[in-house]
Amino acid sequence: MGKEAGLALSLSDKGHYEREFIRIVGGLDAVGRQLRHGPVVRTLWRFIDKAPNKKGVFDEGVLIGDRRYLDLRAIAKLWNGDEDAARMLAEKYLQSGLFQRGFFIKCPHCRQADWYRLAELSDKVVCHRCSREHVFAADAPVCFRLDEIAAQVLEHNSHVALLTLDRLRRGPQAFLYSTGCEVRREGKDEGLPWLEVDMLAVVDGDLVLGECKKGGTLTKLTKAQFGKYVELCKRLRPDRFVAATDASAWGQGSAEFLDNLQSRLAGMDVELVRLTGVDIGWPPAVGDRPVDVHLDQVLSGALQDDLLDDEG
Repeated sequence: MGKEAGLALSLSDKGHYEREFIRIVGGLDAVGRQLRHGPVVRTLWRFIDKAPNKKGVFDEGVLIGDRRYLDLRAIAKLWNGDEDAARMLAEKYLQSGLFQRGFFIKCPHCRQADWYRLAELSDKVVCHRCSREHVFAADAPVCFRLDEIAAQVLEHNSHVALLTLDRLRRGPQAFLYSTGCEVRREGKDEGLPWLEVDMLAVVDGDLVLGECKKGGTLTKLTKAQFGKYVELCKRLRPDRFVAATDASAWGQGSAEFLDNLQSRLAGMDVELVRLTGVDIGWPPAVGDRPVDVHLDQVLSGALQDDLLDDEG
């Protein structure tokens, strides 16, 4: 497809992160369920929250650099005090590899406190700072770290593309997809890619590509990026182009820009599909659960695939 159009497509770094995240969580459908579950989302995003802890508050985890580590008490707080749910989530995510367990240990020599994975430990530990070996405290607290690939997915706002792909997946008889891709024009773009595409899919034989944005306002840079998509559509001739946002609606100026884009694409027989947070299920419910289901159903995949339909 790309070769005939004089294009070379390969997974972007972001696309690699998304693909690995899908594998860890257990499939695109599992990703969709969990990214639409309020407390699960609150927990995952807490790991990348760089705001300093409030003074005198000791149930918000520990921030080291730009990464946060959470114990069961901090996770339970995000579940409105539900310790059983916090424990179940931690156990499930430890099994899948989404969570990594370790200890916070303070070196008696250089006084540096840091997080250490279980694989680094015996009865003794080698300090990350001064490299001295010592026996660590018997009451060293246990904390969990979010897998770094998952953290990259969250920081790159990939939830929009993943939820959009999961929305497209629902219903069709045949569905193939790719996560984020880099596009290079043969003979022109040997260094930086010409364009990064957030998603590609084949839905019941229709070729769909799309751009997914956090927030409902398109910047000047983003609008220029959409201009490249017009050129890409001329070459690939997809059936549909998806413009998705996690906002509840596109801003007025952005909506007008998309109106103009729709006219340009219509001349190539390409349908513009606009999706908002309402369509893809974002943000998740503020309360305990978006629907009355047990957490184990959300994590194990027992929940029916028509969750969005039930909500809408």
